[in-house]
Amino acid sequence: MAAGNFLVSNFPKVNLKKVVSSDPAVEFSLKLVSHHRAIATAFCLSVAVLTGCSTMVDGSSAKLSVPLREGILAGDIGTGLSETAKRSAADAEFRALEGGQTGAPVAWKISDTVQGSVVPQQPYAVGSANCRRYSHSITSSGQVRTATGTACRREDGIWRPLA
Repeated sequence: MAAGNFLVSNFPKVNLKKVVSSDPAVEFSLKLVSHHRAIATAFCLSVAVLTGCSTMVDGSSAKLSVPLREGILAGDIGTGLSETAKRSAADAEFRALEGGQTGAPVAWKISDTVQGSVVPQQPYAVGSANCRRYSHSITSSGQVRTATGTACRREDGIWRPLA
């Protein structure tokens, strides 16, 4: 007989409904524990939701997209863009990389003269990191510039551009 089976077979079977209904103190304790467990679960879910929302600023993923500004946006494609435009462009890159459908553009727009789109490619794994190639087209004052890049999502959830 296995050790685990031996230990389990040595304990008598207890009908919890009978114990609860026979002792009001036990019934109260079980209800209290159940109530506290529900509160703790609700609290944990609330923290998880709010923590995720704390990275959002006006619908953007500002904190998570910061490293992407150091990728292709730091090159020729980002030249002459305002900080607001760079932030919107990096947010679009993040949204495309994180949940964009392969080949489907994720658009962003600052004005009629400054806008762009990011097209993510098929995701792939490199070790424990998830990676994606993407192309980014930016229209600024009538000029269209396009660049391609690759970024990998590390365990911390942040997409980092590859050099």
